[in-house]
Amino acid sequence: MQFDYLKVNYVRNISNIYLDPAAGLNLIVGPNASGKTSLLEAIHLLARARSFRTPRIKEVIQWQQETLQVIARVSREGMASVSTGIEKSYGSTVIRYKGEPLKTVSEQANNIPLVIITPDTHLLVTGAPKDRRRWLDWAMFHVEPLYIKVWRNYHKALRNRNRLLKYGGNEKELVGWENIMSAAANSLDEFRQRFIKELQKQLSRATEGAFLTTPTLSFNKGCPDETSFEEYLKTDRGQDRQLGFTKHGPHKADVHFWDGDSLLSQTYSRGQVKRFVTALLVAQANTHESISGDKPVFLIDDYTAELDSHGRKELLRLMCVYGGQIFLTSTEIDEDLDNVTLFHVERGNFNKVVK
Repeated sequence: MQFDYLKVNYVRNISNIYLDPAAGLNLIVGPNASGKTSLLEAIHLLARARSFRTPRIKEVIQWQQETLQVIARVSREGMASVSTGIEKSYGSTVIRYKGEPLKTVSEQANNIPLVIITPDTHLLVTGAPKDRRRWLDWAMFHVEPLYIKVWRNYHKALRNRNRLLKYGGNEKELVGWENIMSAAANSLDEFRQRFIKELQKQLSRATEGAFLTTPTLSFNKGCPDETSFEEYLKTDRGQDRQLGFTKHGPHKADVHFWDGDSLLSQTYSRGQVKRFVTALLVAQANTHESISGDKPVFLIDDYTAELDSHGRKELLRLMCVYGGQIFLTSTEIDEDLDNVTLFHVERGNFNKVVK
């Protein structure tokens, strides 16, 4: 997938711009606070109806404006391009695709697959399990059509079981929700295990020769291996009642990243972590392409941060091998970049640089 053009109105300091990005590498260069990250934020808003920088839309809509707007034309290989857009105010969100309003954000997220790397993406390795679960859920959503429905069924049943545990629900009610949880948990585990297996293949290719030891993945499904989830829910019901919540399950799943017998978080520097996460997300994008036939768009904010010259070259190599549409931001032009379309931004104004 790629953006053929973008129009952005009233996203932070961007008032009214039109961009025609290239199908490959697009470098957005400018000083700090000029609007580089705001452009990536606008693309993210269009795809997922939320910012990756803040949950408060008040911070995103330009001061003294009521509504922000992002409009684009997107195309896929072998298919006609289509128009899409989002209008977001303080109290409402309207998303259109092919001129028709969409009912859910998940429809738009499926229409516009994105992979994003920000200065906080290192949390995939160094952060809490919830950070990795959030990443895994987004990755799974794009490659498994049934995933979101099963995920929602599980979490609805989980919320109801936790309510009954906390406030003294009867056994019959608990068993009813536990049956739904068990069926959904088995599907989620199967989906995730299959995805992790394919992701490892893609990761091994992406990191070949880049690290002394090829990084590996392992998956913790969130409940003990020695018993079925259905059996756990039954035998640990009393303990869960005392706790007031469900201790184990897919909602506690985690992914671990290894350098031999050690976790990457314990052995890698911040620069190595960024290189690994870039390779991991390229592997994720390639997994998406292998299943759907469509390349996600890459957004990489401040791509030179925490990387030495070797690290920058490795990141750019990964991007060139990937071959999809990529938006990079930086405060300076990198001499190692070839075949790049350059945009210079200052105070929210974007100018395409003609070489």
